[in-house]
Amino acid sequence: MVARTASPGPRARHHHQGGSMGDDLAFGILGPVEARLGDRPVPLGRPRARALLGYLLTCPNRVLSTDQLVDALWDGSTPATARSQVQADISALRRALADCGQDEVIVTAPPGYLLRAPESRIDLTAFRRETASARAALAGGDPAEAAGAYRRALACWRGRPLDGVVAGYADAVRAGLAEQRLTTYEQLVDVELALGRHLDLVAELCATIEAHPLRESLARRGMIALYRCGRQSDALLVARRLRQLLREEEGLDPGRSIRALEQAILTADPRLDHRPTDRPGPEPFRPAASAARRVRTPRSWYASAARLPHPTRRLTDSRRSGSSGGRSGRRAAG
Repeated sequence: MVARTASPGPRARHHHQGGSMGDDLAFGILGPVEARLGDRPVPLGRPRARALLGYLLTCPNRVLSTDQLVDALWDGSTPATARSQVQADISALRRALADCGQDEVIVTAPPGYLLRAPESRIDLTAFRRETASARAALAGGDPAEAAGAYRRALACWRGRPLDGVVAGYADAVRAGLAEQRLTTYEQLVDVELALGRHLDLVAELCATIEAHPLRESLARRGMIALYRCGRQSDALLVARRLRQLLREEEGLDPGRSIRALEQAILTADPRLDHRPTDRPGPEPFRPAASAARRVRTPRSWYASAARLPHPTRRLTDSRRSGSSGGRSGRRAAG
């Protein structure tokens, strides 16, 4: 069974942060796994040692048993020498850190090991801290501060999480982190739209839709932004392309919210216009149920998909990552 970062197991214990870790030592898994001392990368050795460090970084300042580490690295296909290989990789990581003057970062703590590091020095925990700050700012009625915190959270990312790591745990953790990133971006979009920043947002948002063309929750937000920029036809092209891709790849039509949003754009529904009193929310446009039932999609829209503007920036390298968002109410294509 693949080990999951959110639940390190019944034997895991929290430890106080501390140790002799220097202030300039930082770790990252939101991209290739890395350790850096200032601007200098710490050589981490062979790929399995890098994979082991990546897993330790998903649960910093907690004891992870040797059995958990073995399960995470090999996921049931465990060689007879697995425990000794883990011990060898721990020793190699310790030597690499000690050579940079960083002792006692990875310590023995029965029944396994613990990585000691301040949360501010690990990109994943910094990302989560900033998203929590954004939510707190929203709850306190400060959407501008929330937008800044969301931007700082997304700036923690350097690329595909755990890039290059091949281990039993990697795919599940990678997919979960990618979904967290996209969800955070969608929350940022909600705040920016409520602040009336659609002109500043639209190019970036279209590029993100291009990178995740099956994610309906992104398409919805893109359609709102384009419409508010006076680009009604481009907003409809987003829905047109989504419809064709869903039919070709999954045999489905878009969900009810997309269909209702198309109708609202066609009729210039005033609910789509930005209002200074708008509050950020998960659903930029929530149609009435009766209006959603009246939507009829023209057959001509099943023609070849229209191309969106060439992306200027992609949030992830994976075209399909997190494509399941916002498909409630979807119906099978007939």
